[in-house]
Amino acid sequence: MRPSYCTEKDIKNQLEIVREACSLNGLTYEDFPGGKYAPLDYFLHKDKKRCALAEIKHRRLTFEPNGSFYIATKKIDKGLLLSSDYNAPLVLIIRFLNATCYTVVENTSGYKKIKLGRINNQRDEADREWMYVIPMTMFNPIDRLSQEMAKV
Repeated sequence: MRPSYCTEKDIKNQLEIVREACSLNGLTYEDFPGGKYAPLDYFLHKDKKRCALAEIKHRRLTFEPNGSFYIATKKIDKGLLLSSDYNAPLVLIIRFLNATCYTVVENTSGYKKIKLGRINNQRDEADREWMYVIPMTMFNPIDRLSQEMAKV
């Protein structure tokens, strides 16, 4: 199984993405407690009140509206538990090569679940992990995030 921590490059990319999302939507952010081992990346705030928990992803792929996004089930499941604990929605923000978009994850009932792993000779079946398949049709352009947070 892959390690569950962020590299310095991950943190740099996430910071750039959350800054963009916040500046476009009149939000502020705060690091999620736990440093590079934190279960999620950021708290989002509107008018100094916590309005969401954010998981940030960066992909060197082109956004395809009819495609799918794969994310580890443990990440989303833990995020939904924390969302309930903090009484704030879980927001998944993804930057692609040609777009940054988001979705609010309320539950996993509309997601398929498959087992995947990177293909190389050093990994065996035990290293594969369960992933949710999220249709890209569930994502919105990042500049609409403030409209979503107004509902909170």
